[in-house]
Amino acid sequence: MDLITLADTLMRHRLAVAIGVVITTALACVGLSQLGFDDNPRAIFRSDDEDFREMERIFEQFGTDDRSSFLVVHSDELFCAESIADLRRLVAEVEQIDGLQSVFSLTDPRLVVFDPLPRPLIPPENTENDTAAFANARAAALKHPLVAGNLLSEDGNHTLVTAELAGDELAISDIQPVHDRLLEIAQRFTATSTLEVHVTGIPSVRVDAFNLVQEESGRFTFLCGLAGFVMAVVILRSWQMVLIVWCTALMGALWTVGALGLLGEQMTVLSVVLPTLVIVVGITDSVHLVVDVRHSRALGLSPQLAARDAVRHLTVACGLTSFTTAVGFASLGVTQTEIVRRFGLACAMGAVLTFVAVITLVPLLASTRLGEGVLPPKSGKRFDAAVSAGGTFLIDVVLRFRWPITIGGVVLSIVLGVVALQLEPENEIAESLPDDAESTRALQLFDAKFGGVLPSFVVVDWPSDVSLSSPELKSALEDVHELCIASPSVEHPFSILNFMQALPGFKIEQLPEEATGNLVRSDLNRAVVVSRSRDLGLAFHADNLPVLEEGLRELERQHRGFRFRLTGSSVLGARNLVQMIFDLTASLGLASVVIFITLTIAFRSIRIGLICLIPNALPLLIAAFLMVWSGESLRFAGVIVFCVCLGIAVDDTIHVVTRFQRELRDVGDVEEALRRSIHAVGSALIITTVVLMVGFSITLTSEIPSNRLFGWLACTAIASALLGDLIVLPAMLACFTKRVGKAES
Repeated sequence: MDLITLADTLMRHRLAVAIGVVITTALACVGLSQLGFDDNPRAIFRSDDEDFREMERIFEQFGTDDRSSFLVVHSDELFCAESIADLRRLVAEVEQIDGLQSVFSLTDPRLVVFDPLPRPLIPPENTENDTAAFANARAAALKHPLVAGNLLSEDGNHTLVTAELAGDELAISDIQPVHDRLLEIAQRFTATSTLEVHVTGIPSVRVDAFNLVQEESGRFTFLCGLAGFVMAVVILRSWQMVLIVWCTALMGALWTVGALGLLGEQMTVLSVVLPTLVIVVGITDSVHLVVDVRHSRALGLSPQLAARDAVRHLTVACGLTSFTTAVGFASLGVTQTEIVRRFGLACAMGAVLTFVAVITLVPLLASTRLGEGVLPPKSGKRFDAAVSAGGTFLIDVVLRFRWPITIGGVVLSIVLGVVALQLEPENEIAESLPDDAESTRALQLFDAKFGGVLPSFVVVDWPSDVSLSSPELKSALEDVHELCIASPSVEHPFSILNFMQALPGFKIEQLPEEATGNLVRSDLNRAVVVSRSRDLGLAFHADNLPVLEEGLRELERQHRGFRFRLTGSSVLGARNLVQMIFDLTASLGLASVVIFITLTIAFRSIRIGLICLIPNALPLLIAAFLMVWSGESLRFAGVIVFCVCLGIAVDDTIHVVTRFQRELRDVGDVEEALRRSIHAVGSALIITTVVLMVGFSITLTSEIPSNRLFGWLACTAIASALLGDLIVLPAMLACFTKRVGKAES
């Protein structure tokens, strides 16, 4: 079906099109009602590699490493009768919480010291003001193998209450009630006792981060949309045009999330940005269509004829932009991480559905009474005249200095590309939490006093002829402890060796399984050494963990028949997050290559394909340069911005080049064709840029650092994309199209 037939069909059968839209929307609403949220935190690290499968097997044998929430308890005089009594009451309340498997603290009666007979580490409850007894308890605790560094800080004023959650692979909905109860107890004891209590730990941090992402995603989507809507009304001076644009973009988002629900997919921590991305794509193409309708209306055409001509003029351009956007996102399907693959394919589907929404809804709405208002308003003539005059002046300057601009654009791209290579992937827990929030302060306190909440496992396997109480096993565990202590990446190793040191004369086999079952399995000849890591960023751990692994390989050479492996959520997280960001970056490169090939085929010119590379790359390179200059690292937010802005830049480039070739066929003169093209599409480019920048700037007010990073990078890249398409692209077209002339068009 050619464009004329398509346009005529849409206009002749508007009722059928409207019915189709209503049915599609109803199906989308059904899908939306079925759409759930994948709130399993470990899903972000899930992959198909052997390392992940091995970690899952270790978790089945010893329990997961992300079930422990901690109450960090502080008192200037912790070892006194009043503080210990308050601590006992605190522990008693925590033990009553449903959903906990176990609670362990300084007051646990199983903690004993031998001098020489065993006695409780902490004086009994009937001890009142025996200062010497508490002083002795403090001194003993600071040396106790099960307590020092694990339950008690070096200063002796901070202790931990460890609350182990019941269950294995817990979802946020499972953790939330326990976290809320812990937080309520902590706040109450801080207000009414001698203790200052903070709640942290991987489960608690995940709940806080998840809730903030949910809250801010919804709030900022609404505020960004509202700000963009208001700005569009101010610029377009036509509520009818704005309504058409926004209805189309929102409908594309609704159809996309509805389709996910119908397909049985769930929203993830990555795909929460999907509606925003789809809305951005929808706004970009919708503005071009309604501006074309407005031009036709200004020439005296009826709403129906103006809508028909918009379909004829822009279906190819919009289809091409949607295809390149879909290809760009679909390139994420080659990554190793499941959640990224799902995100990329969902975005690709969203790009296609949004194109369908744009090419049907915009002409449908513009052909109704709404189209009567799609005219340059009298009050906006001065604004339109100013834009037109500015565009004429700009293109004249560009044409006059075409070669310096072209050479400058190429050189600048090369220089910025070299600088961009200095970007390193990074991720920290704290980047998903507000700077001054209680959860952030608790995390920092735990890092400072107890070595961090991020756990890691060293798995130790020994030969069948080595017994659990043998000197060989003890020696191997001692070497692992020393290696962990020497490593800058992990701290406070803990294993059955701590029990051996705390309970001299006892054999591990004599201890109850509930005490050691998560540390050793004699039936498997396997034990684990659990360590903690500070929230120093994945780059730090990615650099240092290989050194630790090399040390473990050296231990294997020293202890014949033993095997030592490093695993755990934090270890795989460091590896997989780096890999995930590299995958996202690589997919951008793949998308760029595919987009170049697509544009080359679509415009039937390698030269045009090469020309389009520079203005499309500049926004990303400028954003990357600013990240390096400001000391930022390559994080999820940055990569998502690159995906968004590559799509916007390519979309605008396609509209400019498509219009240029159309005008070149009509006038045969390159300079005049460029003037007409910029005059025709320049206003649409400016409108979409300003609207999107105003919308994204709302995220600069976010409490979450990663959201603020997303906001300023998006604004920078979108503004750079406009300059690339209005300055660099016309200059390059003027330089190189002359050599080909009308034949290339």
